[in-house]
Amino acid sequence: MNFEQEKIKLAEITSKISKKIKYNNNEQELMLEDVIEDRRHIWDEYSHGALSLEGLREISNMNMLHVIQQQQYERLASQQKNYRKMVKNPYFARIDILEKGEQNIENIYIGRNSFIDEDSSDVLICDWRAEISEIFYNSELGKTSYNIPNGSIDVDLLLRRQFKIENGELLIMFDNDIVINDDILQMELGKTSDTKLKTIISTIQKEQNSIIRDISYDLLLVQGSAGSGKTSIALHRIAFLLYRYRKNINSQNVLIFSPNNIFNAYISDVLPELGEEKVVQTGFSEYFSAYLPKKYTINDALEQVEMLLNIKNNDEKEKLSNIIRQKGSVEMIDKITDYFEKNKDKFIRFDDLKYFDQILWNKNSFIEMHNQTYKNDTLYVRKNKIKNIVLEWLEDPLNKVKETAFKKLDKKITNNGINHYSDHELEQEHIQFWMESIDIITKKIDDIFDFDYINIYLDILKQFFNNDIYEFTKKMIDNKIISYADLFPINFLQFLGGYLPVQHKISQIVIDECQDYSPVQYHLLNLIFKNAKFTILGDISQQINIFNNNIEHIPKIFPNKKSKFFKLNKSYRSTVEINNFLQKLQKNDDIISVERHGEPPNFIKYDNKTEHQPLLIKKINELKTKNFNSIAIICKTQTECEILYAQLKDKTKVRIIENNDILKHNETVIIPVFLTKGLEFDAVIINNASDEIWCTDQDRQLLYVACSRALHSLTIFYKNDLTTLII
Repeated sequence: MNFEQEKIKLAEITSKISKKIKYNNNEQELMLEDVIEDRRHIWDEYSHGALSLEGLREISNMNMLHVIQQQQYERLASQQKNYRKMVKNPYFARIDILEKGEQNIENIYIGRNSFIDEDSSDVLICDWRAEISEIFYNSELGKTSYNIPNGSIDVDLLLRRQFKIENGELLIMFDNDIVINDDILQMELGKTSDTKLKTIISTIQKEQNSIIRDISYDLLLVQGSAGSGKTSIALHRIAFLLYRYRKNINSQNVLIFSPNNIFNAYISDVLPELGEEKVVQTGFSEYFSAYLPKKYTINDALEQVEMLLNIKNNDEKEKLSNIIRQKGSVEMIDKITDYFEKNKDKFIRFDDLKYFDQILWNKNSFIEMHNQTYKNDTLYVRKNKIKNIVLEWLEDPLNKVKETAFKKLDKKITNNGINHYSDHELEQEHIQFWMESIDIITKKIDDIFDFDYINIYLDILKQFFNNDIYEFTKKMIDNKIISYADLFPINFLQFLGGYLPVQHKISQIVIDECQDYSPVQYHLLNLIFKNAKFTILGDISQQINIFNNNIEHIPKIFPNKKSKFFKLNKSYRSTVEINNFLQKLQKNDDIISVERHGEPPNFIKYDNKTEHQPLLIKKINELKTKNFNSIAIICKTQTECEILYAQLKDKTKVRIIENNDILKHNETVIIPVFLTKGLEFDAVIINNASDEIWCTDQDRQLLYVACSRALHSLTIFYKNDLTTLII
């Protein structure tokens, strides 16, 4: 089939999709008419008088019908959205296969979603996640096979063809023996960014495909260089799993931990583009701080990084870094576990339960139930079991405590000069009084059995770590502030006490930028999401926090999960010239750059602030004339961003980015380096890369992160000196 014949085939398929869109439009209109007619009928029949039993039944049945119709309407609307995208770009590949033992060659077109001709029941387009589509990504021409649930099928791959289709028009067609044709890949890579993560289904490489489709392991770890597509792979993997196991899991069973809210917005459209619903995206601080009392202010990871970066004295910076490292360490896990096991029966403040000067439940009875009857349960479960027993006893109608309490209430009412209550009114007073009493008694029981995990944590720091850590932490907690580093050890204590529940609903978890998380955080995840499977991605070269993580060591914290490690060395983001410069910042001989060339990085020296501003504005304007959609001026800290924004806001169109902002199309932004994780921009400007600003090993890693955001253009401003190794 030549180019003209493929154009005819495309027209046939898009015509059928258009026909389906028109049919669905009619269905939606009919549904809407039915709903309106049903509501009109209800109004005409039952709006003018009291409803009979029959009328109530009809309205109830009608409401149930409306719920079903609403669900059908929403399904149609979702289907229509996919079809409207599909009609513009229905597929990106075709494979011709001859199944072993068969004589007819199958022509299989592969797209982002499947499409079936309802007249013939033929599959006109096959979903990229289907088993047979794997041939396109993995196999060379000739004898091959593909997996099915009950085994595999042997085939002969006769043709692999790729297409470039836009707005329903066939632009390019390639036949090739390799998996993805470099011409199409280069065309995609050469596009300017629209500040949204793109789907990559038409350019998935073989090594990426093996990660996306892996179903054999509980724990997938991916070390990938900057621009290797880690995040895209993870999201396509989620789409694949939701498709493959659609009878067992849905979007509500998936959780993504990502570095910040800007990144959440950046990746949020990928799954809907792939035909799946959005999943829950959160950060560690956001998720785990919900389990602490509202009276505390919980700092997040960005505040921790900003605090470290703003410390000028290297000794002070190392001192704080060491505190953070120890709080997230394996040693912290061991100390908390050991302390808890030895002391958990001492945490409870046993006392008699009193109310109206009467002992409702004596101390010794509490001790026996807690330390003997329910000793195998968590502290939280023990508390609730004991509380339920006490409350059930109090609810006994013949309970003498209740009788005594009511007599005292009646006496109080009389003493207030109110003695004209009717029997019914007095009964209502008794009910209200007893409900309030139950609340008070419940609070008293909670006060006895709730263990004080905050002070227990401080005691652990005091006993097992140096006094500096204890004093530093106590001062913050006394001020009702819990740092990001303290949050997770405290959460671990809560879990041991049963106050942080196991989450059975979550079956798939993605963790991005995994190099920035501590052993305590991973230990918590293993405990709380014990039935989930994990996809963990990161790059040790882009570490912003200070835990010195080696991604290959993470499986030690998940001993019961079968793990597999993948390494992605090919960088698809930056040009060869930018990647060569990145190699000077972080030497890695394993990294392979895709052959896409551009201008070398541009170094601009300035002597003072007066000189800096016009040079920076000139560079911004120059980049805009080159039609770059996204330009980022990256600073080391948020403080530096705020100072620069104040200097530029009246001189050029620019926006400062903070944690909860959303990147927009075609804008110039000022952004701190720790908010750029996972993002990419057409052009990147480093505001000041001078030695006095980026002077430590950690700074060098941050500078690598900042520079590796650039797709096409990288400009580095510096004052006075720039390390000769960089240039």
